[in-house]
Amino acid sequence: MPVVVHCPGCRAPLSVPESAEPQVAECPACHRPFTVSVPPAADAGTPEPAPGSDRRPRPVRPIVVGVVVSVALLAVGVVVLLRGDHTAGDAPSDAERDRDYHEILDLSYDIQAVRAGSGFWLGEYRQWAGLDDTLADRPAGNEVFTAYDALLRRLEAERLQKREAFVATHGFDPKDWKAHFARRYPEHDVIFDQIEAVVTRRCRVQAVQSSAHLLARREAMDPAAFDDYRAEYLRGLAPALIRDVRDEVRRIDSVASLREKVRGR
Repeated sequence: MPVVVHCPGCRAPLSVPESAEPQVAECPACHRPFTVSVPPAADAGTPEPAPGSDRRPRPVRPIVVGVVVSVALLAVGVVVLLRGDHTAGDAPSDAERDRDYHEILDLSYDIQAVRAGSGFWLGEYRQWAGLDDTLADRPAGNEVFTAYDALLRRLEAERLQKREAFVATHGFDPKDWKAHFARRYPEHDVIFDQIEAVVTRRCRVQAVQSSAHLLARREAMDPAAFDDYRAEYLRGLAPALIRDVRDEVRRIDSVASLREKVRGR
């Protein structure tokens, strides 16, 4: 039975008879002679590729394919993990976003308290000290103000880190979540005014108490040494004064209530 083969040069088809011996055929298109071996046992329905052909079918090896597919899936998984993509099942909920936003807000309350205390000791302290309003040519409350100011810079740096962490987790700036948070907790904004009032009131009490001690000491000291004593006394007292103010703010009912509501959701 004739078998169809292809010319190795131009790929033109031609029929050759089955034969146990190699035979020479001539391409009818390009007239190129070439040797053909078509054994009788060959499947006539599947033409034998001509020698030199580069189109010989290659077997597909299941193991190799499986390895390639596995590597591809693994690569896709790594990319998704690195991008921080969330599936519907593990996307942060509104409650989680509220809690992360509140961490920033709670720190902002602390910063507000420190700013208010800093402002008091830099300015209003002189009205409550019962002493001369200068200390070695600088404001009398400067020693406490300096401690407040150093703490303020640390807290603001910490808040910036929390903002960056929020963006990394949720993919947007926390200020863009403020409106969503405010709809559920409208009381959060008026707390800033409450903090201002509480801190001012507490600082006035501190100023009167510390000045009572200083006035008593001034009566028993050489005037030339009193300024140095007052500066050292206020510098050593500052950490306790600041801690007292911050604790007072944390005990404000609205601050504590908001914290419990957000964490309890």
